[in-house]
Amino acid sequence: MGFGAKAMKRRGELRLIEQAVRGGWNITAKGRDNALQLVREVLADSDASPRERLRACSVAIAMSESDLLADSDDDLLETVKLIGQQLENEAPSTLKRLHG
Repeated sequence: MGFGAKAMKRRGELRLIEQAVRGGWNITAKGRDNALQLVREVLADSDASPRERLRACSVAIAMSESDLLADSDDDLLETVKLIGQQLENEAPSTLKRLHG
């Protein structure tokens, strides 16, 4: 799935969510829940590309920094840490291009 139309749509949605969060936009509870659902969906998708997974991690980190995560979302941050470590090992060139 990593390179198809659905993957591009998810990356685009994640990018917009991250911009809204980092931009300090007012995000409703429903919007927050939808964003978290998408992040979790991407992180759980074994076919997601490294770019998708990295974008989902960036959104989760932005939401954490903006206090949009509840204590019950601590498992998400642990997942983000693990995936970050995996991405460093699996796709260092992707990380370097996107954040280097």
